[in-house]
Amino acid sequence: MTYRQCFVCLSNLAFLYIENAFC
Repeated sequence: MTYRQCFVCLSNLAFLYIENAFC
């Protein structure tokens, strides 16, 4: 896994976490 792929994966997880937190 490249650094860019890792960053995208973490960004997606953070987005889902924030989305769920504000539901």
